[in-house]
Amino acid sequence: MSLRGKFCRRVLVPVRRLASPKTAQRFRVLRELEESQWWPPDKLRELQAERLGAIGRAAWRTPFYGKRFTDCGLSPRHDLTPEDLAKLPPLTKDDIRNRSADLIDPSWPRADLHVHRTGGATGEPTTVYGSTVAESARWAMMARHDRWARWDFGERIAILWGATRDVLEARKRWFERIRNSVTRSLLWLNAFRMSEERMAEFVELLNRFKPQSFRAYASAAFFFAQYIEASKKRLTARPLGVITSAEPLYPEHRVAIERVFGCPVFNRYGCREVGTLTSECEEHAGLHVCAEHFMLEVVRPDLSPCAAGESGEILVTSLTERAMPLIRYAIGDFGVIEEDQPCPCGRGLPRLRDIKGRTSDIFRLPGGTLVHGEFFTHLFYGATGVRKFQVVQNAIDHLEVKAVVDERFNDAIITAFRREIEEFLEPGVRVDFRLVADIEPGPTGKHKFTISNLS
Repeated sequence: MSLRGKFCRRVLVPVRRLASPKTAQRFRVLRELEESQWWPPDKLRELQAERLGAIGRAAWRTPFYGKRFTDCGLSPRHDLTPEDLAKLPPLTKDDIRNRSADLIDPSWPRADLHVHRTGGATGEPTTVYGSTVAESARWAMMARHDRWARWDFGERIAILWGATRDVLEARKRWFERIRNSVTRSLLWLNAFRMSEERMAEFVELLNRFKPQSFRAYASAAFFFAQYIEASKKRLTARPLGVITSAEPLYPEHRVAIERVFGCPVFNRYGCREVGTLTSECEEHAGLHVCAEHFMLEVVRPDLSPCAAGESGEILVTSLTERAMPLIRYAIGDFGVIEEDQPCPCGRGLPRLRDIKGRTSDIFRLPGGTLVHGEFFTHLFYGATGVRKFQVVQNAIDHLEVKAVVDERFNDAIITAFRREIEEFLEPGVRVDFRLVADIEPGPTGKHKFTISNLS
């Protein structure tokens, strides 16, 4: 730990907590989370049931849930229970887009609403509103995981990110930049600009900055690690942990990132609408659900609960957000629930075994077969001459494979890929290959390996 980090934790943070009620609230929630993470599962479930009841009472005041609860046979005289959730249909992104005003508690002070927007897989924006209390929970959940990943307040962190709105907001908040220079010390690296020239600059910046932690989109960290190895650049900066998020982290990508950065990867999963949902601890035995603030379900297409080890769609219920309750929110991602056994770390928080990616990563074929995008990431990972790829489905019987290649690539590799893909897929599915100079990231800087544009 650095001297500046110790000074920050022992002097600046306590002063800030005394001077700012918002900061005091954030650290109070963090302190609660760092205590409750060691609670036994039964005690955590009791806390969830208590908070779910409060969320239900808030939801009854909204026009949207007032009608939905009534239609499902629920009564305002009884608290919402975990068993009641199974009676409710999922909350969809279209519900939020079309009925946003009806989802907000009409008695909630409008001055206390914070806006969160996400472009989503289709680029169509989804807007949700959060209260100050829920914002404190968001901050605390992220801080808890940052500390699991070997970072602490006042220590340097480098972030390879690409959401323009995040960068612009950080520039606007000049006072936060001044504060961060003392308390957090951020180095921003733009994931929108990841040419070889820019990545060479990134290596130099990191070597000078020497961050304790490195946070990045999973794909951006992988591409950056690939570049460092291929270019034989020397990365003298040795963070204690790499935090990946915002996209699926594939096993092969984890191996490459850990090999290049010389430290463990701590994966986490969440979304802009609700914040950090699950995080890896130091044991890397699945992703702990932030059960104090969320109820997370993994369900089959008929909405019945999945068994351990079974992949299903993730539904999230916020236990903190009363201003705009999100109950059984279908984020659009698939996950695999872990066995109901304690993690070796000793925390009582439940776990997901894996995040399987977005529903848009699942390809549907003419005969009804579903093919997960991981088939292609396993196929292309480590392939000779392939630097970057993307598989796009625009029709049920047509896939397009875009690839960025180097001088080692040849037509024989395309032939081998085509044969393996066509053997795996159903007959009659056309596969076209297109070699391109680059594959631009999406509107928030993320790279999607697989995209299905079918509704």
